[in-house]
Amino acid sequence: MTSRKLMQIQDEDATIMANGQDVLNYSKAGTGKTLSALEAFKRAGMKRGLVLCPQIALAMWEQEIKAWLGASVKTLNRSGAVPTDTDFIVTTFDLARGGMRGELYTQFRDTDALILDEAHYLRRHTSKRTQAVFGVKCDGKGGLAEKFGQVWSLTGNPIYRHHDDLWSQLRYLYGAVLKEYGALSYEQFIKIFCVAKLKQHHPKMPPAMSIISSRNAPIINKILYDEIGAIRRMVANELPKKIETYLYPKVGAVPSEYAKLVHSMSEADLLKALIAEDGDEDHTMQQVWQAVTLAKVQGSIDYLTEIARDGPVLIGVWHSSVGEAYQTELRKAGYSCERVYGATPSRKREEIRDSFNAGNLDFIVGQMQAMGVSWNLQEASNRVVIAQDHFSPSIIEQFYKRVYRTGQERTTYVDFLVSQHPLDKAIIKLREQRERLQSIALDQH
Repeated sequence: MTSRKLMQIQDEDATIMANGQDVLNYSKAGTGKTLSALEAFKRAGMKRGLVLCPQIALAMWEQEIKAWLGASVKTLNRSGAVPTDTDFIVTTFDLARGGMRGELYTQFRDTDALILDEAHYLRRHTSKRTQAVFGVKCDGKGGLAEKFGQVWSLTGNPIYRHHDDLWSQLRYLYGAVLKEYGALSYEQFIKIFCVAKLKQHHPKMPPAMSIISSRNAPIINKILYDEIGAIRRMVANELPKKIETYLYPKVGAVPSEYAKLVHSMSEADLLKALIAEDGDEDHTMQQVWQAVTLAKVQGSIDYLTEIARDGPVLIGVWHSSVGEAYQTELRKAGYSCERVYGATPSRKREEIRDSFNAGNLDFIVGQMQAMGVSWNLQEASNRVVIAQDHFSPSIIEQFYKRVYRTGQERTTYVDFLVSQHPLDKAIIKLREQRERLQSIALDQH
């Protein structure tokens, strides 16, 4: 077992989780939620555990369970028989919703613990993975969660877009509290805590209700902390300073059709277009966004290669085309650069991570949605560059906290490569608006 010591916040959180019932640990990334949960497992005297997590986190959980608890672990990364001769099973949300779900359901009981790592993966109440864990109606009936004595939900970013991201977890874990607020059903919840309007998704389909914003954030905050007692650590006290900087590289030409479109729109129209296409990869504004970011690549290379002299640099992008462009230019400049995106195999990801942490790799260009969770990249690096800004503060924070997290000993620099282009300005404004609103809902005041 490990000789590491818990931070004070981890010690306190482990006690809360061990003594509580179905605790939400919404502490921000890098504050040590993993060890808090494992220590809570030990203190609560739980017998067996199931960890559900993203694919990228499987190896990390296996290592930490063995190191901290000295327990036996079986990691399942493909469908097959579920072992019974182990203390812990670690697998992905998607595998747990499939063929092994029935076996998992029969194996556990109320002396066991379910750990939901990066629980925002269960934010869509209609998804198969959410229903496999919380039940078809998110009331627990038939879901894996109902078999466990403790369910610990871990995520630093429970709200990715709007308040409805919280409903599936709250409905199962704290349905009685939602009922008191008249928000037990999904429809009731969004009526109170969201703003929705009819939206035409396709010309051949009738309009459907779409959520466009959140409201009543102070009430959400009251539910989370006064009613439920969720845990929310903002930062580990031991972490050094973080310095954020906006940098303006030279911007090349943007295709004329995109330039004309954007410059014909007001800032309000740009913000509306970004919200309307939030999460949609097939519309015009997504193409403009890529074009504006690609126009900054060449003008950014000199700065990137300059800061790489001090150690490995993590670069964040959203679109695959942008990641390809940065990797191509950095390799042309003679630097070692690997790219992590959705199709990168798990074994390759681990090789890239190990090389980066050993200081043997100059750059990782990471597609933020493909590596924004669980990875620890702070051993040799203290520099993150957001090469393609995003209007979700959760996505940005999850990404830079691959480096700015427990164990980091140096001042950490987070640089945003932006421009005076109207679309860049609109993205920054929307991200900052959402950050303020999420702070009212999620941060303890």
